[in-house]
Amino acid sequence: MAYNTYNPYGYYPQYNQMYPNNLQQQVAQVQQPTETPFNEVRLVTGEEAKAYTVFPNRNALLIDKVNKIAYFKSADSLGQSSMKPYRFEEVDEKQPEQPKINLEDYVTTEKLNEVLKTLTDKINARLFELKKDINVKKALEENMSDGNE
Repeated sequence: MAYNTYNPYGYYPQYNQMYPNNLQQQVAQVQQPTETPFNEVRLVTGEEAKAYTVFPNRNALLIDKVNKIAYFKSADSLGQSSMKPYRFEEVDEKQPEQPKINLEDYVTTEKLNEVLKTLTDKINARLFELKKDINVKKALEENMSDGNE
């Protein structure tokens, strides 16, 4: 569909070039709300934190100094609020002492390899003896079966 662009008055409006059309930029700014961790900080008791009202799309950090708990309370766009408690405690800046390790409870790699080699040699020697015994038994059985025929 073609539009008639004829103007009988000879005047064609000029768009103001001084103020460019930045509607798209404004829409992008509206769609990207700035996210802040919390909008309000209050010192409260535990019961006050539960009863505290948070407005829709807002967050509040409620600190209970007596019980050393921080409550993070937030409300969605419908005003439904949720609350998460976090416990905090003083951090000791000294490094805790590392427990002393008794190295006598551990074995060195060399000692472990020695024990493994000794055990492997004993197992192989016993297997060799068993194979000899099996071969002797087979030979006796063959002799017995040859003698019965």
